[in-house]
Amino acid sequence: MPFITVTRCKKYADVHWDYITYPTKLDALLHRLDGELRDKAKEIYLTCSNARSRFVGSDQLIWFRDIEVSHADAAANEPYDLINGIVRDVVKNLELGS
Repeated sequence: MPFITVTRCKKYADVHWDYITYPTKLDALLHRLDGELRDKAKEIYLTCSNARSRFVGSDQLIWFRDIEVSHADAAANEPYDLINGIVRDVVKNLELGS
């Protein structure tokens, strides 16, 4: 289950997710995403960013900096759904023996 934080200030907010360790087989597969998570997170970021915003991302880190507060909840929900979906797919593949 992804743990995403939203830090709000008066006008801007940061949305942050940092990688946590999963069971060994799942962990190994997640480390082989080869930028997939980063690229999808960047697409989400582009829908909520402004001229002041910054993106920091990899397959182990998502950080949207200085997005407008009004976009903060959606900007947190989408990466949550993305990460949760990827983890579910990886677990399903492990169960199927792929």
